[in-house]
Amino acid sequence: KVFSDYEDRFGIFLFAALLLLLIEIMIPDRKFDTTHFMRFKSLLKKNNVTILVLALFLIGSGGVMAQQTQKIIRQGNKEFKEGKFKEAEINYRKALEKDTNSVKAAYNLGNSLYKQKQYEEAAKAYLMKMTGNVSEENLAKLYHNLGNSYLQSKKYNESINAYKKSLRLN
Repeated sequence: KVFSDYEDRFGIFLFAALLLLLIEIMIPDRKFDTTHFMRFKSLLKKNNVTILVLALFLIGSGGVMAQQTQKIIRQGNKEFKEGKFKEAEINYRKALEKDTNSVKAAYNLGNSLYKQKQYEEAAKAYLMKMTGNVSEENLAKLYHNLGNSYLQSKKYNESINAYKKSLRLN
């Protein structure tokens, strides 16, 4: 099984909203100015337009990178489901190049390596994301699959320990 949930879909809408707000700020004075727009206009008078544009760019570019990574992961998931494990592995590695913190890409990479009977490499992929910002549910899945990889590699003690950790988290 592969991670296939879709998160962080609101970056584009946030970027669009901020862009529209910036355009609204640049529209000449109207009869019904509110205090919020007056604050933004005072920012413009202080030549902070560059800061606003830079902030909009940074917010928008982060969402674009995440979407590119998600697209690569989805392509890998499609290939995984079709039994094309080597092609899926390549896509998961590409996703990890773009986002080294992607738990989904590392987990799915481990699964594709496991299906190719590369158990040692699969274990390394699972271990890659054991630390950091990982939910307990996903950590339990990582430990379970790590236990499977160790079992296939005939590392029985490591396998038992990984299974125990998975059970404790579930």
